[in-house]
Amino acid sequence: MEKAMRVSIAELREDMKKAISELHIEVEKHGKEQDEGVKAAAEKLSSFHNQMADKLTVVEKQLSSRLSEVESRIVAANERIRGLGMSLKGRSLNGTSEASAEMKRSHAVNLASRSHGAFVVSHLTSKAASSSSVLLSLVDSVFPLETYNIAITERTHINPSEAFCFDGSEGTLTIRLWANTTVAAVEYEHDYWRDVVPISAPDRYDVMACMDHECGETILLGECRYPSVENGGPAQMCEMQNRSLTTDQVQVVFRKNHGQQYTCVYLLRVLNWM
Repeated sequence: MEKAMRVSIAELREDMKKAISELHIEVEKHGKEQDEGVKAAAEKLSSFHNQMADKLTVVEKQLSSRLSEVESRIVAANERIRGLGMSLKGRSLNGTSEASAEMKRSHAVNLASRSHGAFVVSHLTSKAASSSSVLLSLVDSVFPLETYNIAITERTHINPSEAFCFDGSEGTLTIRLWANTTVAAVEYEHDYWRDVVPISAPDRYDVMACMDHECGETILLGECRYPSVENGGPAQMCEMQNRSLTTDQVQVVFRKNHGQQYTCVYLLRVLNWM
């Protein structure tokens, strides 16, 4: 009986070893399957990450391209706005300048008005250009035509022939004013023109105050250009830089014209603000 029990115990031990061995095999198999599952899941996750990274790269490129396009549009819009602002500012300044000139003109007195007693000092004024007509030249030699007076004669409409012209681009026009006072500005009006300035028109001229009636001593009141404003029309004003000096005689010294062999002066006003 003891022998039988030992045999039974031995068999039981063998069965236990076998069961334990099978359990180890099952555990190892299960662990291996889990490792393979984790590895497969990791590979799937890595593949998913790679796909997402590729998609994100594409989206970033698209966004970057769109942002660049938007930025370029913003820059272009800002340039247009800046250009429009400068244009409006220029128009506003021109409008303000024109309005200011009109206001000053409406409150100005013409010190060179012949109707008030002003006159041209002939012997201190350039000789009028000789006419191409032989008859007019002969008449002018016997009875000199005082065409220089046209330069200060007020009129509502200026005709092309109504001008004081002298040879060359340099000359003088001396005016005895009807009052001894300060000179604020000089306004020159040429025959009507638009866009293109007539080549006989003055370009640069200086306004001098005569300290005596022979203009032996002169003081510069202002340096002027005509036209001073592009597309400003035939009548344009030049304000004096020196407005503190009083005088009753001015000498306008023409320095340059716009290219003609002679210079024509249509209407010159010497202004003082009231």
